[in-house]
Amino acid sequence: MKNLICLSFIIMLVSASLAQQKKETLAILDFNVVSGISPRESVTLTNIFRSELFKTGRFDVLERNDMESILKEQAFTLTGACNSAECAIEIGQLLSAEKMVIGDFGKVGETFSITIRLVNVSTGKMEMVLNERFKGDPETFLEIVKKMAQQLSGTYEEVTSLWWYVGGAAIVGGIAAIVLLKGDDSPGSTERTVGTPPGNPDIP
Repeated sequence: MKNLICLSFIIMLVSASLAQQKKETLAILDFNVVSGISPRESVTLTNIFRSELFKTGRFDVLERNDMESILKEQAFTLTGACNSAECAIEIGQLLSAEKMVIGDFGKVGETFSITIRLVNVSTGKMEMVLNERFKGDPETFLEIVKKMAQQLSGTYEEVTSLWWYVGGAAIVGGIAAIVLLKGDDSPGSTERTVGTPPGNPDIP
């Protein structure tokens, strides 16, 4: 009896572990261009977003070429921009994807904007809507799409930097700072590690 209980418990643990490891299949459609950037730039930024979302490890992200091959096999022709939930659901069903991502790039005056929506294919519901606005160079989109990929996945990149106490001031840096500023333990040294972010370092 005890052996049976132990076996059942092990099976439950293994099943729970496998369920946690299973990733949802997600497909990302090329973001629609409203204004401000070219269609080619939109494809590039969409690919960057796809790559950044894949890096989070949160979803099983379909490659763009694989999506095109599957849709071609299904004799599906995508005419014009697909930036509605209905269109995303239809394509998601053909791709056997559980989640779909659609988005828009735009510009009003000097302000750029990007809107990204996560759609559940089975329920048809919009599960998440992200929006970012900024002024400046369009290249800022590169950092914006990376940030939004992390927001959508709920997985954030860990950044580790060392704080250094140098001549009465605290500075933060990575490898370069460590090489240049690494202090020694000799008497009179004014350079030493004082803390790690987040939070302010404890300046002695």
